[in-house]
Amino acid sequence: MQEVTCKQCGLVNEYEIRQSGPHQTAYCKGCGNYIKHLPNNNPILIMPFGQFKGREIKTLIADSELRYLEWLVLKPDMKPKLKETIQQHLKRC
Repeated sequence: MQEVTCKQCGLVNEYEIRQSGPHQTAYCKGCGNYIKHLPNNNPILIMPFGQFKGREIKTLIADSELRYLEWLVLKPDMKPKLKETIQQHLKRC
């Protein structure tokens, strides 16, 4: 596990997690200072961009939609979490 250090007071791995919007956020137990957003392992369910922005990925099942997703996963700058979700969806279709 990666160390989480408060830049304000220097405490290491002494934080509480609070939900703020879609993020889990670390706050220092010593001084209450915001430290950082923590990674979460929740799958991406909604397309975050592009022509299908706002649609649930599992609803993209038409031929043209699937071709778009197949093209999208080949992009070299694709975020790993989104790429994995799309690849799983494509396997089910």
